[in-house]
Amino acid sequence: MALAAGLVQAPIHATAIERGLLVVTAPNVPVVRQVVETLKTRPVDASGGGEPIHIPVDVRTFALGATSADIARRLRSELPRYRAVFATSVGLARAIQREDATVPIVFVGEADPVQMCLADSMQRPGRNATGYMDYLPDDDVKMMEALVDAFPGLRTLYLMVAGSSYYVPDCGPNGRNPKPPEPPCHPGLREFDKDLEWLQQTPAVLEQGRRLGVQVKFMLLCQAADFKLLGPLAAGREDIGFVFAYQGLYALHARELVAEVAAARRPAIFGKRMFAKLGGVMALEPILDASDDRAVIDMLLRVLGGRAPATLPIQVPRGFRLTVNAAAAAAQGLQPSLTLLRRADEVLLGEGR
Repeated sequence: MALAAGLVQAPIHATAIERGLLVVTAPNVPVVRQVVETLKTRPVDASGGGEPIHIPVDVRTFALGATSADIARRLRSELPRYRAVFATSVGLARAIQREDATVPIVFVGEADPVQMCLADSMQRPGRNATGYMDYLPDDDVKMMEALVDAFPGLRTLYLMVAGSSYYVPDCGPNGRNPKPPEPPCHPGLREFDKDLEWLQQTPAVLEQGRRLGVQVKFMLLCQAADFKLLGPLAAGREDIGFVFAYQGLYALHARELVAEVAAARRPAIFGKRMFAKLGGVMALEPILDASDDRAVIDMLLRVLGGRAPATLPIQVPRGFRLTVNAAAAAAQGLQPSLTLLRRADEVLLGEGR
């Protein structure tokens, strides 16, 4: 997972103080500022029953380029100096955990921490790490349900799988079992196999397809150029729809993706509201607001106070927000059902509305 070209050290204190908090983050992550401001003003009961103390904070910011493993290796010698680490990526948290399994870790991120072996389970993480997961595990299932509710005539759903999200976990006792090589990515229709399983929660979506009475097929997309496969796939078919769970490939090329889907003129649902704002017909994303950042900070304060992360359940959003772009649907000759429109949290009627 490519994350950073290098670390920029931006210490909040002029000198490093032992047993502080290390924050490792991408640029402009809002919760980081809140963490820093909270610890500047709020002492933590971390001294074994004595007076509460202020925890110093060191912030390391990374830019696009290097990998989580590269960053973690560069931090290896420093990790024992810190009371805890706060990571704004699940992949980065896992890489740090592999370098030092003893350092307490609190994370935020959009990947599945159990699948990535950062935690043993959501309720009892067990591996000295806990945090807040920015997505809900059943997002694909909910997206399928919403799309069929909006367009009951659909008979086949194509789940678009980004090959760039391939990840094989390393859940051995020391987290260092050898990983098989990443298979080459070949765009196009894909049958179920073990490699697809690491890219897509296949059994759950197949079961949902059976419940909804639709056939589920998988399409592997490796790069933005592969978006042009959507047009031929939709040609002459009035009963198909597309499901795009949120992936980095789609976010990096959001405008191109939305344009290709619009040209196909078939119902589609995306995993972030941003795609609906750009002209996608539907979007279903987890509800994230200020209360989620407060939950993260509360978990971090508890860990800094001595609570073992392994015993703190991983938190998730409280539900989904459904957005329908009615103007985009009309422009593409599509008409979502009134039932779906009535239960949408937001209906976009035109530019800025």
